[in-house]
Amino acid sequence: MLNKAKKQSVTLESLDKKIDLLARSTDKKIDELARSTDKKIDELARSTDKKIDELARSTQSSFQKVNTLIEGLARITKSRFDEVDKRFDEVDKQFELIDARLDRMDARLAMLEKDVALLRENLVRRDTIDDIVARLEYLEKKMGVKV
Repeated sequence: MLNKAKKQSVTLESLDKKIDLLARSTDKKIDELARSTDKKIDELARSTDKKIDELARSTQSSFQKVNTLIEGLARITKSRFDEVDKRFDEVDKQFELIDARLDRMDARLAMLEKDVALLRENLVRRDTIDDIVARLEYLEKKMGVKV
């Protein structure tokens, strides 16, 4: 039995040694894996930071281009509106001239209407003239006057 206990003791000791060796080996591999993973994570972080910086620069550049385009379009639009304003000013002047001419024409037309009304008052109607002519012809006949 002693032999058996000794064998078991030796076996347990060798097992403990093997477990210790495996534990140390596993710890080393875990440490190496952790360092390797940390390095890869750091590399990925640096790479991602670079790409984000590049994207930010590219986006900023694009926004600057867009802003430049918008400002250019705003200038063009303003100049076109200024031109339209000038044209409207010219059209307004033309309308003012037309209004003045229409005012003069209205005044002349009003005078013509007054003149026509006066003429109508002083004119003898056609049926009255016809009646007078008929009477005159009758009188000429009675008097024997031939025209």
